Amino acid sequence: PVCREDSLVHHNIKGKSISLASSAIDALYYAREWVARGDPFLLVGPQGCGKETVIDYACSGDRGLELSTFHCDKFTQPSDLLKHIKRKCVLDSAFGGQVYRPRASSKLIIVVKDVDLIKTDEYDTCSTVS
Repeated sequence: PVCREDSLVHHNIKGKSISLASSAIDALYYAREWVARGDPFLLVGPQGCGKETVIDYACSGDRGLELSTFHCDKFTQPSDLLKHIKRKCVLDSAFGGQVYRPRASSKLIIVVKDVDLIKTDEYDTCSTVS
């Protein structure tokens, strides 16, 4: 169920009782569906807006899922993220070529934190984010 009114709704996520504006519940249900289907998604927002709560809810109940956090700083390079993926995954052959598959679970979600800290180049671009 997706709520559209602006009243507060009480939810229990991972044993924590929280109150959410019912309009925020849409994000919870969409994220859970995306995780269940294995769809890639990007969750962006300011610090403290509830991104981690949405991820916790989306992952709750999925026992074959591993949640991994990758922290960025101003020196983070694309190769750093690739190293993190290689630590968490194995390279496997598939019909269309080689793919990375999670080592310890059937699904892997990598939460990339502090992307805004990565230093941009002289063209104001960032290859790690691109």
